[in-house]
Amino acid sequence: MPGPVPIHNAIPVSASAVQIAPTRISRRGMTIYNDASVNLYVKYMSDVSLTSFTIRIPPEFWATMPWGEVYTGAMWGLWSAGDPGRFAQVTELVS
Repeated sequence: MPGPVPIHNAIPVSASAVQIAPTRISRRGMTIYNDASVNLYVKYMSDVSLTSFTIRIPPEFWATMPWGEVYTGAMWGLWSAGDPGRFAQVTELVS
């Protein structure tokens, strides 16, 4: 049986809410790396803000969704300020 397949997307920095990952029932894991010089705020709903978020990812750091009981809905994010040319590097593992 083959293992999970990675899907990668680079999401440009935005000071307004953007979709970081779509709803994906086949998601088995995910890693988000914030290559910006400002904080990335991520939430499981589109109303993410600097005061309402699920996780804050500091500059040049990552968050990994543990294998197993994985959230498969859409994820949204925003950065605390603009940082042109920078991205969230998002890799989902899907079956």
